Amino acid sequence: ELGFKSMVAAGAPVGSSTACLASLDRHRGILRIANLGDSGALLLRGPKREIVLQTRPQQESFNVPYQLMQPPEGMTSLALHPPSAAETYEAEVQDGDVLVMATDGVFDNMGPTQVAELVAHLQDASADDIAERVLR
Repeated sequence: ELGFKSMVAAGAPVGSSTACLASLDRHRGILRIANLGDSGALLLRGPKREIVLQTRPQQESFNVPYQLMQPPEGMTSLALHPPSAAETYEAEVQDGDVLVMATDGVFDNMGPTQVAELVAHLQDASADDIAERVLR
């Protein structure tokens, strides 16, 4: 939050973005995710890649996701969402879990079950191969 406010105060260029961040505490086996907007994450487990955790999109209305934003000067009517508006998630992770993080470009075109099935089908493939298949 402090970094975002400092950036805005310093006169950052106009722009906006959704955000999905993840942090893994390897010693305790805890995954933490903060998601703002319609990007998101899935935590998949086991050989069938069951969905253990799924973030939810945040939207003002259809196709208007929450976003971190530096609006153009004078556009005060836009909905501004601070980093603190992000939904947070926490899950215990196990060896072999797979974390999929993607933008709405993926999640608007593939449901979470489709993503999980694709990852299960390609579980021995490299991350690059999986990403390439998702983009098809």
